[in-house]
Amino acid sequence: MSLSIIESDAFEQIKKVSDLYVEGTTSPYTIARRLGIKVVEARAAIESWHEIIRHDADSKDLARDALTVMLERYDRLLVEANSNLENLKELPYDEKVSAQINTTIKVIGDLDAKRVSLLRDAGLLDAADLGDELAEREERESMLLGILRNDLCEHCKITVRDKITQLTGTVQGTVVEGEVVD
Repeated sequence: MSLSIIESDAFEQIKKVSDLYVEGTTSPYTIARRLGIKVVEARAAIESWHEIIRHDADSKDLARDALTVMLERYDRLLVEANSNLENLKELPYDEKVSAQINTTIKVIGDLDAKRVSLLRDAGLLDAADLGDELAEREERESMLLGILRNDLCEHCKITVRDKITQLTGTVQGTVVEGEVVD
């Protein structure tokens, strides 16, 4: 048996497994039963197919395009659901309208959750990284505020406070130290 025949058989098996996988049969047990192969072989073929796809530029482009289409679809659905919610709020209030409002709010929440899940599954949104980044940002902000409160002269504190207020739009409080005059 030559090497090319062995490679062809392996790639043929990967192709058959991938065809079933794309059609929705993702269980290695079901794939093995349908193709008359061992479960271990089905798992190995699935893993090989995933590895091939990860390194294939065309597959990445197709996945990116599919992700973009799905995100655009979720965006359109969210816009429509929010529009429906606004229209429902303008109707005279009764039990049916209230139920429709609650259902629409639930639909909006479900769509948002599915959209976030899609981004997370695609590796574009990692909750652990976001949490770490937020914690680091809060720590830096706390350190900066400590420096501003404790290490600046009174005149500089006022100037810096005013600049931060202009930048953030949030008014920072100032402690005024003074004497009580009788």
